[in-house]
Amino acid sequence: MEDITHLGVVPLPSATNRVPLSVNLHIGPRQTTATGLAYAAALGRPEYMAISIVGEIHGHPVDLGVRAEVDLESLPTTIEELAAIEPVASLIADFGQRLADLTWHLTVRGLAFDDRIVAGFTVDDVEFLRHCLTNLERRWWEAIDTATAGAEQPQRDTPASPGFVNIEPTPDGYRGIARLAGAELTRVMDYGKRLQRLLDLARQATGDDDGEP
Repeated sequence: MEDITHLGVVPLPSATNRVPLSVNLHIGPRQTTATGLAYAAALGRPEYMAISIVGEIHGHPVDLGVRAEVDLESLPTTIEELAAIEPVASLIADFGQRLADLTWHLTVRGLAFDDRIVAGFTVDDVEFLRHCLTNLERRWWEAIDTATAGAEQPQRDTPASPGFVNIEPTPDGYRGIARLAGAELTRVMDYGKRLQRLLDLARQATGDDDGEP
């Protein structure tokens, strides 16, 4: 029978929200048979001691099999000190890497849930999309300025060219165009802010904070 003792919780340092990690101590017999137990006792190590790391995301435990046997005569008095020593520090780093790898593999599979789709993009991809949205923002600003100026100008009575019909919006029509363009601009700007947050998080994770927004 294995005894499990919860030693404390430490945060997984990440570019996004900090994932709480439970640090657990496992103690149990190395063998389950009488002969095995006697042999282990003769060797002076009848029991094993191991440390495991289990994360929690949205209230769900995430066990990625991060565990290692330890040989500690005594444990540090605080969870912060325990997290800083080996092999616990390496176990925490290993959990972070496994979680990142799992996230990536789930993303590239194109999982979808309800109306949300998980898609995998590189940092270069997101930078390019942010650039495209910046250009689109500029175009919507130009459309708003043009419609606003049209609403303030007097109606022009320009004869149509042969074979064409001139249909110019009224001042109210121009103002309606400006409102529609403003709504689309708000939507594009929201997307841009969300992509920029992703870029900022990616740069923090890689230690590169010199990228231009």
